[in-house]
Amino acid sequence: MDDFEWPEEDFEADDDAARASLAVTGIVRPAEALQTAVESHPGRLDDPAFLASLESDLQHAGAVAAGAADREALRGGRSLIEGSFQQDRRAVGWARVTDGDPCAFCSMLASRGAVYSSRAAAGLSGYYDNMPVVSRMELTKYHNNCHCQTVPVYRRDDFMHPDSAQLRKDWDRVTAGLRGEDAVRAYRRYIDAQRRTRRATT
Repeated sequence: MDDFEWPEEDFEADDDAARASLAVTGIVRPAEALQTAVESHPGRLDDPAFLASLESDLQHAGAVAAGAADREALRGGRSLIEGSFQQDRRAVGWARVTDGDPCAFCSMLASRGAVYSSRAAAGLSGYYDNMPVVSRMELTKYHNNCHCQTVPVYRRDDFMHPDSAQLRKDWDRVTAGLRGEDAVRAYRRYIDAQRRTRRATT
């Protein structure tokens, strides 16, 4: 790694993105929630129904703001990792790695295994041709409360993380006989059910 040049981090761009995200979720959304509550409950502002609705809306807005702050805290590290392996000529591709409780969207991305820099780098013409493929841009999309990472792949025979391999097996089993949006919906229902079960037992 001595001859590898780490990319320069664009701190200003990261700061601008964080300010915009947190302004929307931390200021704009709560104000919108308050306005909606007022408009939907005309009359006394001490009405119990109004106060209950307001509390629910503000709690939701707070959760969204916290999720956005969490995403922005991870942005710098993710950007550095992604920038570094884009410059690393030894990397043949990229793969999504999830946390222990991934949503359906992240599970689906991870189940695809590696996104290769080229078909030549893939070197897996038969199997690779039959895999659902996502782009690198799709692979590096993150939502609030998402703790996934995108990692470099250096060997064609090491392109699937063990957890991702299990997600791939789940995808094949759950979506057997289905295609397109029908397959996506079936997989989403399965993952959502798995998450509910895990949370109910922890």
